[in-house]
This record gives sequence, structure tokens and C-alpha cells, in this order.
Amino acid sequence: HLKPLIRYPHGCIEQTTSTTRPLLALGKLIPSLDPELIADGDLEKKVMHGVDRIFRMQTPSGGFAYWPGGDEPVAWGSAYALHMLLDAKKLEYSVQSQVFSIK
Repeated sequence: HLKPLIRYPHGCIEQTTSTTRPLLALGKLIPSLDPELIADGDLEKKVMHGVDRIFRMQTPSGGFAYWPGGDEPVAWGSAYALHMLLDAKKLEYSVQSQVFSIK
């Protein structure tokens, strides 16, 4: 059931987060689950692509919009994305620390 999850076709906040999260949680298992996904050998690049896309959805108030460039934060999407970003930071991916400060 992971193959469709890590290949969601759209790039909204929910699908970007849902695509990046399994890469964080199951990074070491991905080669046996879906070797084509990391055929280039760069799992970190794929994770950071998701993290960077999430940051393109951050609004001036600090929350996250549904799509990149949006200016209205979505509460559930912000919480979901922030949880994934915390996981990425915990796994020592390069996540901007200012995202965790309250404005």
C-alpha cells in the first residue's frame, strides 16, 4: 500500500506531506519495498524536495497554505506539515528552525 502513497500525483499540503512522511519513517526499508523509487540512490534528495515544497506553502503568519504561494493558512494542513517537519528535523534533515517559532 506504500507505492501509491509515495507517488501521490498532486502537490497540495496534504499530498506533499503524505508523500514525504513514508520516506522519513521507512527510509531504510524503501529499497526492498520500491527499489525504483530510489534507483538514483538519493533518498535524502527526495525527502528534501518534499520539505522544500512544504516551505513554499508557508504563509507570512507562519502557517501553511493548501498550495504553494497561498496566503491563507489551513489549520489541519499546518499541523500535519509541522508534524512531518518535526520528524525530519529529528532525523537530522536540514529543516529551517524558524518554522518552529511562534509569531
